[in-house]
Amino acid sequence: MRHTSLLSLGVLLITLVLTHCAPTTRPHTALLNRTLEGRRIVERAVEAHGGMERWNRFASLRVQYEEHWSWPFTWLRKNPWPVNNVRVSLKLWLHEARAEVVFEDQGTQTWAYADGKVTVSGTPTQPSLRWKPWFVLPRTHYLTLLPFKFLDPGAQLEYLGKTRVADRECDEVLVTFAEKVGTTPRDKYWALFDQETARLTDLRLTVTAYGSLAVGEIIYEDYKQVQGIQFASRLRGYWRGPGAKWPLHLGTYCQPTFEQQPERGLLVVSQD
Repeated sequence: MRHTSLLSLGVLLITLVLTHCAPTTRPHTALLNRTLEGRRIVERAVEAHGGMERWNRFASLRVQYEEHWSWPFTWLRKNPWPVNNVRVSLKLWLHEARAEVVFEDQGTQTWAYADGKVTVSGTPTQPSLRWKPWFVLPRTHYLTLLPFKFLDPGAQLEYLGKTRVADRECDEVLVTFAEKVGTTPRDKYWALFDQETARLTDLRLTVTAYGSLAVGEIIYEDYKQVQGIQFASRLRGYWRGPGAKWPLHLGTYCQPTFEQQPERGLLVVSQD
């Protein structure tokens, strides 16, 4: 009993420490027009990822997705999925707030997200965890489709300056949102773009769905070219603390395919 109590206390203390580590929003550059520069950097990144013209040819993305959650966050029941190791078939609409998830190991359960609402059909084979699909579907939709989604209406871009991550020089852009934009307009994103490749490599973010001060980090890695789009096939999630970060979850994407809608309304797969 005493061991369990000490473990619970330790995890609680770690959690409290981790919720107070948001990056600064103060710029570290003397540049005056930081809004214009922020947009320029994001537009350069979009071009490096395949370009908006090519992106707009596609209507949706289909991909096999797996997400593995790490302890102690599984113990704290912070996982928004029904299980700690999830395997799903995922469809994301690129230009709509719309997504669909079909679980490969959860019976007939399907989650559909559209117009800010989530519907769940079927019965899972295991009890649901505390977190709900209203959070994880918009979150997965948005993080997967970056950096293109940073140019959506309502996104406010501000250049903060140059920063060094490991052995890379990066441009840092703060992304905030106008009121009532998206499902979590109070969230902030600190996007880091490699100066050499212009790709999105690192994303620090507040996660108000977890708490007003919760801060995470997503590492975008293992880029692959998919029909002319540079697509990160692995996203590593961390919970950030002072001077450290704890593994939170690992998301992997397999067999991504972009689909486009022809004039006659038949759905086809682009071969570009």
